Amino acid sequence: MFDQDPGEDAWLERCAAELDLIDEADVLLGEEPTVSDGEFALWTAQLEGLHVPSDTELVEAAATLPVSPGIVARLATVDPASLDDDTRISLCVAWSRVRNYADGMLGRTVAAQVAATECVGGPTDVVRIEAERLTAAEVASALRLGTGAADSLVFVADTLARRLAMTAAAVEAGDVTWGKAATLAHATALLDTPKARAVEAKVLPAAANRTPAQHGDACRRWVDRIDPASADERRRQRQSDIRLIATHHGSGMGQLFAVMPSEHLDIVWSAADLSARREKEAGDPRTLDELRVAALVAWAEAFLREQEPHRHGRAAHQRIVWDLTSLLGVTSHCGELLDSGATIPPEAMRDNLTRGLRLRRMLIAPDTGELVDITRTSWLLAAADGTGELPPADLHVTLETWLHAALTVGDLTDLTIEQRRVVRAVCIALAGAPAALRAVIDALLAAPVTADDLDNAPDVYEPSTALAEFVALRDRHPTNPTAGPTSAAAADLDHVVAFGTGGRTVRNNLASVSRRWHLLKTHAGWSVVRSETGWTWTSPTGRTYTTQPYDYRLGP
Repeated sequence: MFDQDPGEDAWLERCAAELDLIDEADVLLGEEPTVSDGEFALWTAQLEGLHVPSDTELVEAAATLPVSPGIVARLATVDPASLDDDTRISLCVAWSRVRNYADGMLGRTVAAQVAATECVGGPTDVVRIEAERLTAAEVASALRLGTGAADSLVFVADTLARRLAMTAAAVEAGDVTWGKAATLAHATALLDTPKARAVEAKVLPAAANRTPAQHGDACRRWVDRIDPASADERRRQRQSDIRLIATHHGSGMGQLFAVMPSEHLDIVWSAADLSARREKEAGDPRTLDELRVAALVAWAEAFLREQEPHRHGRAAHQRIVWDLTSLLGVTSHCGELLDSGATIPPEAMRDNLTRGLRLRRMLIAPDTGELVDITRTSWLLAAADGTGELPPADLHVTLETWLHAALTVGDLTDLTIEQRRVVRAVCIALAGAPAALRAVIDALLAAPVTADDLDNAPDVYEPSTALAEFVALRDRHPTNPTAGPTSAAAADLDHVVAFGTGGRTVRNNLASVSRRWHLLKTHAGWSVVRSETGWTWTSPTGRTYTTQPYDYRLGP
């Protein structure tokens, strides 16, 4: 990185030796050493007469030398504003190397936890939970990682400890990023250890000087060069990598990412492209990319409309959440897609209304945002164009219980001045709304509150369809630690207190839990209790984590 004269190598070695003296004194970042008087006197004697590097010298050394606790401690005292431009860039390099070092230390610790953890169940047991998965649950909860991120951390840490020691050393020295180490670990996952180490020997020497993309390409190429005979088998085993991933970016936009065999990818792309070009030739003004996406959306809408798949006994329509005040134009909040949590701008929400929707009412607790009731039925708002064809979408209209009481029975007790203004504005907006919309809103406001009826069969193991749907909507996402914003309806409906030990099938004793966490609770020493409105999970190590139902006022 820097042009060095012949004397610089010796100087760098001397700096390293001097900084090692600090390491030996156990000086850690942000901490003062605790030593006896005798140790302190010895340490002082060792430092006498030594050259103390300047900030510039320190930074240049830290940008090239292996990272040590002493280097970290000294770097923490450097003020970036006091450096010249070139040295500040070197400081960026130095701190990047420290980050690699910290990731390496974290990986070493995680690998040690895997080694110290015993799996649950034996090889022939119906339920067997490996040490890696047990460790991932603990680490994910403590570090607030998602399941996928925790699994990857545990896998890479364990792989570096057992198979790729040179890569682990390079990360801990600060030379190689954790991301590049993970790329190598995943690329060689299906190779035996000798072949994995052969790939490591080829790609590691140049890893520090490659971009992540270049490093990934090198890993893939060397895997196929070193073990070409197993390429077909690796492809078969990679079938488990097939997935469809939705990512929402906000402002009503998102991305769909698919991993699939190349021949399937070619079919999907060709069909979407041919459809787009046909529509373009017919005069559609949209771009080819817009039309390709439209082709996929058209298939999805047709499937939902024609096949009418069901979830919890109800048609699995797209579900959108929007508050009543925004629906009437009193406020202008974004709507949300229920399963993903992606937001839809107000103008786009009003466009959805013109295409026709089915409306349901959701009552929300004002203090917690928790769902307390949802209507059993829905009311049809026809499309403005009069076609009579509805998109497969439901609009869940939310309002807090105080607003519902004010609008239905005129109860203004204890309302604030601002709340009374909202009530007045809603009444004015409702009076001026189109007749069809006003009739639908009047009906959903007048519908009875029936949530208590859901608990009418507490001694039956299987919850009713209505109870299962209510719990999924109340939780919105799985309630276990580390759960991502996935649909609670796709999770397991679990009795918090097991039905076999006296637990009842009622709202307060049911929660949406992902299958992995259901197994951890049942077989691996995790426990959960209801705590106020949420749930407190306790791990086998005694750590506790509290989760809550979804807050429909503010989000998760």
